[in-house]
Amino acid sequence: MAPGSPSSRASSSGSSTPRDQQSSKSLLKILYWIVVAVILVCAYANIRPYEIAVRHFFSYQVSGQFLRAISHIPIINGLAVIFGASLTWIIGTLFWALLQSVEIFPVILQRDKAFMRTLIHASEQHQKFEVRETDDPTLAALKRWYNLFPSVTIARARNAALFCYVIDFLVVSAVYPPARNFGQAVFYIMSGQWSRLNWVNILYLLLTLFAVDLLIRFLFWLGEIIYFMKSAHRN
Repeated sequence: MAPGSPSSRASSSGSSTPRDQQSSKSLLKILYWIVVAVILVCAYANIRPYEIAVRHFFSYQVSGQFLRAISHIPIINGLAVIFGASLTWIIGTLFWALLQSVEIFPVILQRDKAFMRTLIHASEQHQKFEVRETDDPTLAALKRWYNLFPSVTIARARNAALFCYVIDFLVVSAVYPPARNFGQAVFYIMSGQWSRLNWVNILYLLLTLFAVDLLIRFLFWLGEIIYFMKSAHRN
């Protein structure tokens, strides 16, 4: 085939050069770490309502008395002051991390192909018991419970995530209320008085509830693109 033939030009134009491949990989890596940085910023913003909630719900009198009791102990008094000042942040961070982990747990399970494949095979091979009308109520309940396995693993993870979203909504809406109180917010929505709602707080509420979850989903998707791109260029 001649070097200048149309087939040769089409072949050369359809294939990417090593420089193009390296540029694409570098761009994806930069984008990946940008998303990671945004997730960390959003995580800090999401922990803030929990720190405020902990500060409101926990009395400072106990911690104050405790700090005064040990204020005369060398070394420990300085550490206690530092620990007491950051106590609300520590508790808020732990509580938020627990809720956030449960919320994204179904996403992690669904992204694990080996786990999903094993779960599908186990579901297809799982023996089901027929629930008869003559069965003892306890036996019938045991059969129904057994028949739910193993797909109940995903179902329970989703239910737990939904429960954590409800708790998340209650905590964040208490810190960033869409109106003076919940009843007033419902009244404004039902009566169509949208302009009287606090839209800044509603924006904070939505970002706190869904920003990290959506960014983690995007991060998983971006990681898959990087993986398949590496596999394609390796072959």
